[in-house]
Amino acid sequence: MRLFQGVIIRHDPEKFDVTLFCHTEDKVIGTDKGMRKRYGRIVQIGHLSDEKAAQLIRKQGIDILVDLKGHTKRTRIDLINLGPAPIQSAYLGFPGSGTGIDCDYVISDPIVTPDSSKPHYHEKLCRLPESYQANDDTHRTLPHAATRTEAGLPETGIVFASFNAIRKITPAAARLWVKILDAVPDSVLWMMCEDEFARSNFLQYVTDVGLEEDRVIFAKSAPYEQHIARLQAADIGLDTFPYNGHTTTSDKLWAGLPVVTMKGSHFASRVSESLLTALEMPELVAPDAAGYVKLCADLARDPHRLKAIREKLLGKRFTAPLFDTERFTRHLEDAYVRMVERAKAGLEPDHIDIPARPARTEPFRA
Repeated sequence: MRLFQGVIIRHDPEKFDVTLFCHTEDKVIGTDKGMRKRYGRIVQIGHLSDEKAAQLIRKQGIDILVDLKGHTKRTRIDLINLGPAPIQSAYLGFPGSGTGIDCDYVISDPIVTPDSSKPHYHEKLCRLPESYQANDDTHRTLPHAATRTEAGLPETGIVFASFNAIRKITPAAARLWVKILDAVPDSVLWMMCEDEFARSNFLQYVTDVGLEEDRVIFAKSAPYEQHIARLQAADIGLDTFPYNGHTTTSDKLWAGLPVVTMKGSHFASRVSESLLTALEMPELVAPDAAGYVKLCADLARDPHRLKAIREKLLGKRFTAPLFDTERFTRHLEDAYVRMVERAKAGLEPDHIDIPARPARTEPFRA
């Protein structure tokens, strides 16, 4: 919801009637800081069986049911498979095809799902013109940068940062990171890891390949505002493979931290490329693993180039499409209209590409 809440609030109420069917646990609802009151109509279905929830949704006269979970924790696949709406689309929660989930469409973009992806999806692709990922440019905090001392970092040298979930750090990704550290001797890897067992394992790997333990600095989770502040103390964000950072990459870019990624072969491994392209910074996308290591090392060794990259990122934050919530919302609404138009014309779902609206000429936020 940190990504999507701005879209919910920005929908055109004259053209779109939005209902949120909620089966979120009470303990999670209690952490929303009052934002739910701004979302509009919320209908609780957590206490209902799948059959009764489907009946309730049908009574609401919904045209499009959007599944925001896919194959994630506490999803309600059986409810979706009862077909409570005439059009059903998957979006945002799961980066791929929902095997065994009866959705007509997956809302995506041409980078995460190029034409070569089409045979691998039972759903049809409804591709937004820039990035598939929603972002909230209004309710997302943007605090002043933390100092390196405040962040527990060395005052000199390059800081590479990874705040991705530990489960995303594959042996292949770790090997690439070690190569980067080896190529940039005055650098450290700053990574979020609170599990002591995982910390010990990672440090053992680092020392086994010949690096010193102090080349790795561990961070703990932090409140969101503090997290965005501390990200600004790093120099270069490192992505994970084959499952990229999603919200994590977006957070780094929002904070003004350049993220380097490489081209992937499926939805989850192409997300950072999608985000960087929508931020108009494709130069941070390497073609392959060797190019990824080289790009990270080259940026670290060239302070003028790295400074220019950071300045460009800050300049694009409020002008490029990635964080433009209003623009994204209009494109998403265009997608919904196209889905309904096909259905009203008696046509089966088919692949849809949404054209981009005219580019902005002024920043969308001061």
